[in-house]
Amino acid sequence: MADDIKSDAQSQDVAGAGAQDNGGQTPTPTPDVSGGTPPTGDKPWYGDMPETAHEALKGFESLDEAVAAAQRGKDYTPAKDVSEYSLSFGEGTAEPDDVVNGYKKVCLDNGVTPKAAQTLIDFQYDLIKSNHDKAMKEGTEALKEAWGSKYEANCEQGLIAMQAIDRKMDGKLLPAMEKAGLKLDPTVSEMFYHLSTLIGEDSLGSGGPGGSLRAETRDEAYDRLFAKKE
Repeated sequence: MADDIKSDAQSQDVAGAGAQDNGGQTPTPTPDVSGGTPPTGDKPWYGDMPETAHEALKGFESLDEAVAAAQRGKDYTPAKDVSEYSLSFGEGTAEPDDVVNGYKKVCLDNGVTPKAAQTLIDFQYDLIKSNHDKAMKEGTEALKEAWGSKYEANCEQGLIAMQAIDRKMDGKLLPAMEKAGLKLDPTVSEMFYHLSTLIGEDSLGSGGPGGSLRAETRDEAYDRLFAKKE
């Protein structure tokens, strides 16, 4: 009996000490409601919400996750017609109408928003430009190393050959090469240089008629290459 009374007194002392630490009030547990009502047993976190919402909330781990998904859905504004796609294909680039219209239809059929459609184009063209610039830089450096001090003269010689052939083709070659991004390509420059040395006994640009040291003009190059054959 005395032991029971002693145990009760000790319990009261502990409770009283806890109340004093909390300003004289007995502390109460604070429920954690972050992310929705915590699941109880087999009850999901959305169990206390209206049943009409249960099906839509299945698969989400918490209220925060469901809200984030709802926000993404709010920001999703797919096009309802191909006319809503106003697209650009890189600076100075014009794609054929059938290609543009085909891309718009694919985007429309697959729920791609106009903003996402343009973003995909920008990424693709930036990637192409980056790869092209890298190839140009590496090719130019390799050609400079191979030709050394003759780099500028050889490039000029190749350009003269290119222009002579363009004239023979009624001006169709250079625009086509420029459109394809090949006009200043180091591999193309090297090709036209070697072509110029193979066309005649004397290299284009390395000497004028009669073996003089002055550079051959474009007209002289054209005449030597084609005038006698016309």
